[in-house]
Amino acid sequence: LSAMAPAMAVATEETPSPFPAGYQYPILPGTPEWDALQDNQEKIDACVVPQEILDAMTTEEVLETLLNYPLQTNIYAFNNVQAGVEVVYRGYSGEILETLLTRPDRAEVILRRYQKNPVSGENQFDTAEDQDTMEALMQMEEVKELYSEAQLLEIEQAVTEKYLLRKEDSYFSDDPLCEYFRIEMESAGGSPLPYTTVSTPNGTAVSVYTTGYELSATQKQEIHDKHASDYKSARCISDATTRYNCHSYAYYSTNTTTNRYWMDDPRFYFWDGSYTEVPTPRMNSRIFYYNGGYPDKVSDFHSGISINNSGTRIRSKWGAGCLWEHDVTDCPYYQDIPYPRYKWYNLTGGSTR
Repeated sequence: LSAMAPAMAVATEETPSPFPAGYQYPILPGTPEWDALQDNQEKIDACVVPQEILDAMTTEEVLETLLNYPLQTNIYAFNNVQAGVEVVYRGYSGEILETLLTRPDRAEVILRRYQKNPVSGENQFDTAEDQDTMEALMQMEEVKELYSEAQLLEIEQAVTEKYLLRKEDSYFSDDPLCEYFRIEMESAGGSPLPYTTVSTPNGTAVSVYTTGYELSATQKQEIHDKHASDYKSARCISDATTRYNCHSYAYYSTNTTTNRYWMDDPRFYFWDGSYTEVPTPRMNSRIFYYNGGYPDKVSDFHSGISINNSGTRIRSKWGAGCLWEHDVTDCPYYQDIPYPRYKWYNLTGGSTR
């Protein structure tokens, strides 16, 4: 819409909304128009919703627009759903979430939509994605602060019911993800995850952990299919799994059979001199994406390994998803506004392993 376009009126009972199911994105994964987009920044730009349209929507429609976001599957490409929601809905462009968080009825709308969200049925990956997204939204400070004690109990009841339904559904693993309670426990200073340490080449201890749950075979296939549709330059090297993540793969072990650790923060490998920042890559250089949050936004970090001398092709593990080979700019972690956000590192004192 141009700056000269007339202002759009918010829907009323007399004037039905033109967006009853949320914004209809003009370019979607799986279409020739989407496949023609060259990198992740172009895909982010193609998904921007004009602010005047968001302003004309009801809160329910803004929430549906958020849940229909074409790059929503990237919430699973980070260390946890909460981190993924922050990157995808704040870090990419942010206008949908920013609009939602200005609405005084946002907390109530999210809760009611969450309660109606089915656990089983058609399009199960999409409904599970919506459930996980809304659990992270309800834990955001800007949302949670609006809930009464009675509503918080209502949320806990709804989350518990959905978790138990997931445990009984063969679509999910025996110990399915419950993002709301994971965030709750982490916020209280606890963690259900068993931690240990691994060592950098220079002997510094780095905290790692095992996740304690695995995806079902159906979930693994569907997260593969979604990312393969979103990023046509990517080639799957190994199946989706929660056993290890990108940093553990890049710095601890590239053995996808024996590596069983997740690593949240790989910077100890830089800080103790095990790896040295370099201006240009080579074969086996490590790439460190940092989405604008460096040096403190650990949840934004992503690591990979260059598989050619120019650094144009990368091998990296996408959260709980697959291990992929992909173009350096065609992955969930690349953004170039206001500048490309990644650094290169080589093993100090010799060729990288």
